[in-house]
Amino acid sequence: AGRSESLVGGREAWRQRRLSSSFLAAIRAAASLPQNSHPPRYRPPSLIRRDQQEEEEEEEVVAFPVEEPLEIPPTAALALYGEWDGVETRFESAMRGLMRRLRALEKGAVGSIAQRLKDFITQLKQQDNKDGLLQAFQTEFNALPDAIRDDPATQAELRERADDVMHRLWEMSDASREEAEAERAGSMAGRELGGW
Repeated sequence: AGRSESLVGGREAWRQRRLSSSFLAAIRAAASLPQNSHPPRYRPPSLIRRDQQEEEEEEEVVAFPVEEPLEIPPTAALALYGEWDGVETRFESAMRGLMRRLRALEKGAVGSIAQRLKDFITQLKQQDNKDGLLQAFQTEFNALPDAIRDDPATQAELRERADDVMHRLWEMSDASREEAEAERAGSMAGRELGGW
């Protein structure tokens, strides 16, 4: 709400400066329209106070004097005034829609990034069985007496067990890598960053 209020306040200040320009004054004079010919729009009190503060803070704008008013036929003045009002209205509505879409995209992207960070932290904290497997092999190895370790048959069996542990660890690593790649491919296909 803060951004939209500041945009509306800035837009209104800009609009007031534009409406007080000599060009529009000449068009209104030629068309015999009152100075405040727009129907009054609802403005919340906070915006009115902000506009009043801005008017008090603004420096004095030096307007270039117009020596003689432009001679514009009343029908042309009405047409120009209607065209100007239509262009201004279309511009305002287009800018409001654009800002609304930008806020929605930003909100979706921030939520998605926060969710991905949570998922990443959860994935880092996940326990796998690799440490348990390695710990069991180490315990079995340390339980062997020193006299048996020198035996060539025992050494061959220990090498075979070490190879088995190594193959199981590789299988676990490959399985977790494939799972991570599948998850990454799914998230890239989904484009979950709120449209970014």
